[in-house]
Amino acid sequence: MREQMMDKAANEEADRRFHLYIAQSTGNSVLLATVTSMWDQAQGPIWEKLEPHFHTQELRQGSQEDHQRIFSALVAGDAQAARQAMRAHLERVIGEFAQGWR
Repeated sequence: MREQMMDKAANEEADRRFHLYIAQSTGNSVLLATVTSMWDQAQGPIWEKLEPHFHTQELRQGSQEDHQRIFSALVAGDAQAARQAMRAHLERVIGEFAQGWR
């Protein structure tokens, strides 16, 4: 993702792969199916109309920073830190989207 910051489509694909790889690596098929479904839902015509209002360079940069914290915790084998970093990431992204609706 870091290498694709200026290419929105490539960055989105890297973001998708990041989340799917983590879900897959858990061995939890329900989690993988849920994450896959969520990403697939973000490819529909409604999302295509809404997405430009939300997906900004700032959001990509924030996600990159969040993902680096998640990745670092996973590499260190620190499950608690990875869990906290992922929760903070999801809460930040949800907050970004919620602000866009106001």
